[in-house]
Amino acid sequence: MAGKRFLTQRELEEVLQDVVTEIEDNGNECINAVYIPPDADELTDEETIDDNLVINEEPLEREIAGTFEIDVDIDNDDIYDESDEEPLSVTRMKLLRDKEVRDTVWQKKEYTYVRLPKSQEDISMQHLKDVLEGKSPLEIFFMFFDDELLSMIVDFSLEYARENNRQDFTFSAADLKKFLGILILSGYHVLPQADFYWSKDEDKGVQIIRSCMSRNKFRSIKRNLHLASNAALDRNDKFSKLRPFFDAINTRNKQFGIFAHNLSIDEQMVPYFGRHSCKMFIKGKPVRFGFKLWCLCSSDGYLFSFIPYAGANSEKTKSTLGLGGQTVIDLLSALENPTHHRIFFDNYFSSYKLFEKLHEMQYFATGTIRENRTNKAPLSSVKELVRLLKSESTNIPITEASVGRPAKEPVPDEVRLDKVGHISLIHKNLNSHKNSIFFIPWPEMG
Repeated sequence: MAGKRFLTQRELEEVLQDVVTEIEDNGNECINAVYIPPDADELTDEETIDDNLVINEEPLEREIAGTFEIDVDIDNDDIYDESDEEPLSVTRMKLLRDKEVRDTVWQKKEYTYVRLPKSQEDISMQHLKDVLEGKSPLEIFFMFFDDELLSMIVDFSLEYARENNRQDFTFSAADLKKFLGILILSGYHVLPQADFYWSKDEDKGVQIIRSCMSRNKFRSIKRNLHLASNAALDRNDKFSKLRPFFDAINTRNKQFGIFAHNLSIDEQMVPYFGRHSCKMFIKGKPVRFGFKLWCLCSSDGYLFSFIPYAGANSEKTKSTLGLGGQTVIDLLSALENPTHHRIFFDNYFSSYKLFEKLHEMQYFATGTIRENRTNKAPLSSVKELVRLLKSESTNIPITEASVGRPAKEPVPDEVRLDKVGHISLIHKNLNSHKNSIFFIPWPEMG
C-alpha cells in the first residue's frame, strides 16, 4: 500500500490562494491567513536546509508546508443568530456599542477647519542636513549599526556558541563588520551558491571576499549568529529571539527625530522561508508569504518605526479600537508634537472610533474607510457610488490641446493621497539590493 502523500509548501500555497479568491468572490473578507508549522519532535535553533543556496522567492519544492489557518469576516445577514446563547457580558458590550451609535448625531453642513497642521519639516530637514553633510555612506551606515549594537550581537553570538560547546568559536566587532559587508555585496553581486564567492575560478570567485574572510569563518559566524540571549527569552513573545534587535533598530531609526511632515502607516511583508506560526499570507503583495510588519514612514520611504505582527491572539485585538486602530496609536506614540504632522493610512486601519481618538489627541489624519465602519453616517452606499460613476462616465477625451491651457489637478488645495507616498517605497529600496545569501531560519519557542 502506497504511503500517504503530503502537499508540499508550494502546492499548499496555490490551494490557499484559490481558497482566498473564492472567499472574496462570495463577498466575504479574508482578514489574514496564518502559517502553522508542523509539530517538531525536538526544539532546536536550526533547520535542515541547505544554507549554501542563495535566497529564492520560491519555497523549496520538497518542503512539507504544515497547515494554514484562514480568518474570514463573513458578510451574511441570513445566517442563524445565536445571540440568545451569548454570555451576558458579551450582550452588554453590544448594547453599549449600539447606544454609542444612537448617541451620534450627524449633520450635513460645510465643514470649517478651526486648526491646521503646522509643518516643521523645513527646520527638521535643515538640522538633518547639518548632521549628515559631509558624511560618507559608510559613516551613515555605522550611525545605525554603531559600536553598541555590534557589541550586543557579538555578545549574544558568543553566548550561544558557548551554550552549544563550540569553545573554538571566536568573534569580534571587526569580524561582524566584515560579515555584514559580505552580505551587502551579495545583494548586487549575485551568484548561484554562496560558496562561489570563495571560488578560485576567474568567472565565479570574488577576490575582495576571499581576502576579507575565509569561507569556514563565514560559515561559523552564520551558524552562531544570535540576536538575543536564550536565557532571557519571554515565552509570551513570539518574536523574543529578535526583540532586542528590533528595539535597537527602532531607537536608531528615530535618532534624528520624526522629521517628516507627512507620515504613512501601512503593512510591510518580510519574506521568510522557514516554519513559524507568525508567518502570514497576504494576497496581492509583492511578498505573499513571510512576516508582517506595521510601519510608520515618511512619504519618501524613510522608516521611523515598525511593530512585528504576532497574530490575532495579541493584546491589540482586545482594544476597543481594534487591531488596526490600536496599531496606529502605538506607532504614533513616538511623535512628540501631533500638530506638526499629517497621518495617512488605508481602510484596514480606519474607523470612526479611531478618527475620534486621533481628534482628541490633536492628530491630523486622513484615510479611506470601509462602509461598515462609518458609525452609520448617512453616506451614499458603495453600490450607489459605483452606479453613479458608471452613469456619469464619458468617452470624450480632454487634452491640453482641446482646452487651450494645461490641465489642473481636480483638488489642488487639498492633500492628495497620491502625493503622500507609500510603504511600498521601503520595499522597493530594500528589494533593489537585498542580500542573496540564504540564512538558516530561526524557530519559535516551545
